[in-house]
Amino acid sequence: MFDIYKFEFDNDFINQNELRSYIDMGLITQAEYQEIVGDKHEETNQATEG
Repeated sequence: MFDIYKFEFDNDFINQNELRSYIDMGLITQAEYQEIVGDKHEETNQATEG
């Protein structure tokens, strides 16, 4: 399921708050959340720096 949620977040089908709620539902772990959100922030930072 991690790959699906990562895809959804990366393509703006779900937002950060929705993704965070998946932790409470037991769908993803805190570490998986950080990995998904961290990847998106790194891409955003690289795009603005270039």
